[in-house]
Amino acid sequence: MMGTTVDKFWTYLDSTGLAHVYNSAFESGSARQTFLIAEEPADWIGKMPVGRLSNSDVMKMREARDGWANNVVTKETVTAEKGTQRTHYHVEIAPGVWVDVYDVLQAWGVTNPAYQHLIKKALKPGNRGHKDLMTDAQDIIDSAVRGKELIEKGGDS
Repeated sequence: MMGTTVDKFWTYLDSTGLAHVYNSAFESGSARQTFLIAEEPADWIGKMPVGRLSNSDVMKMREARDGWANNVVTKETVTAEKGTQRTHYHVEIAPGVWVDVYDVLQAWGVTNPAYQHLIKKALKPGNRGHKDLMTDAQDIIDSAVRGKELIEKGGDS
């Protein structure tokens, strides 16, 4: 699904040259992701943690806040038929058919956690806003190696 709120947010941050500043405000990608899910899009800059930023970077982010607030309309979550939630993680694979990576993993019966991680990375390498293509490529390789190790130990296949 193109044009999601998260995509628009990263495009906006890139256009202001502040994507790296935003990323550095969080201890990890996981912490940033948790924050983005918990907060309304309009608050993604205004409520971000600033303790790890310099005063100069805090001022730049405050200036960017108003521009972002003018770009975001509402939280992009729509109720689909059957009462399920669609978010920016879902992709329309055929007219009216929306799936996320977890639907794909379940449909193909992928149980090896390292392979699950690999597939998640491989579906959108370098295009999730916080890691570049080369970093994701290395993560994919590392996950494949780890998945093989799990199989060799008699773990998940």
